[in-house]
Amino acid sequence: MINFEEELKKYHPSLEVDQAADKIYANDMTDFSDILDKILKDKKKGSDDYDMS
Repeated sequence: MINFEEELKKYHPSLEVDQAADKIYANDMTDFSDILDKILKDKKKGSDDYDMS
């Protein structure tokens, strides 16, 4: 059976939409378009090194 008292202790309210968006946009992640942009810029420079650092 479900122990509702224990489950309520584990509960954490979800973030509001604005707070969630701030957390998501603050996370600096490289996506596919960033990788593709880097490759194309390197190709224009004549570099074949795809170091994403």
